[in-house]
Amino acid sequence: MRDRLAQVRDGILARTGIEDAPRMSGFRAHGWHATKDGHEFAEPLLVELDRAAAFKGHVRYVISSHELTSDEKDRVFNSLFVGVLRVSFSRYRSSELTDIVFEDDQSPRSRYDVIVQRAQPSGEVRVSVEPKGDSALAMADYLLYATLKYVARVLEQCKTDNCGISHRPPISTEVSYDATGAIEMPGHLTASDFAFRMYKTFVRSMSSVLEVPGAIAG
Repeated sequence: MRDRLAQVRDGILARTGIEDAPRMSGFRAHGWHATKDGHEFAEPLLVELDRAAAFKGHVRYVISSHELTSDEKDRVFNSLFVGVLRVSFSRYRSSELTDIVFEDDQSPRSRYDVIVQRAQPSGEVRVSVEPKGDSALAMADYLLYATLKYVARVLEQCKTDNCGISHRPPISTEVSYDATGAIEMPGHLTASDFAFRMYKTFVRSMSSVLEVPGAIAG
């Protein structure tokens, strides 16, 4: 998958007509960035991910009513990563080697090692730290961005207490298909919403999406 995404990146760089786009210099230097990329940079990646679908997505997130302090952000970061890694280690417990790639946020390497150990791996683990634009991380970056945009848009659309419709983004086992084979996703959002369309790229590969309400206090 990393090689295929590298080819997509090379294809974007070789295109004429967008060489003067404001985002091009940053893309050329650092690769994809979900919150910064325009359509011409995001769409080829999303098309490839939708076509390939050779991955399983797991997302853990929190919703906060206040801006988190630096300490709270660190605590939440650690808690969410431990939760995701425990799922991954359980799913792939028969693997001889598990590669864990963290996005470089200037933390000391020891922080990532502590997170991995708290998740209690059952086999050998190889930990690496890569910059945000890394092709493998681009997939995770966009998957997380699409999930959180979906959550944010649902919260904007529905202010009802005790709503009977789930606000959690659906996973692969919760979607249906119409007569033409197109995906139908339950929930508040419709195809006219960009957050809906973006998340739809990933939903066939989503294995678990959970809000972790105790992460901030924990």
